[in-house]
Amino acid sequence: MDFHTITLDHYEFMQDMLQETDPKTVYYIEAFTGNRLQWTEWAKDEEERESLIRDAVAAGFTYTVETEVQ
Repeated sequence: MDFHTITLDHYEFMQDMLQETDPKTVYYIEAFTGNRLQWTEWAKDEEERESLIRDAVAAGFTYTVETEVQ
């Protein structure tokens, strides 16, 4: 992914979140091979978060998950 795509994805994600009125928990997942970042993704709920974690593990990546309440 290039910077433009990541920025656009994040903008669209945040717009969706702003339309909701209740505070929501969102997750930011980063997948790595060693110290090299392979991909990043936002998850809107626990199901999506778990799916992304499974994808990272299946690919043999390590991962981090940051939680944010909005």
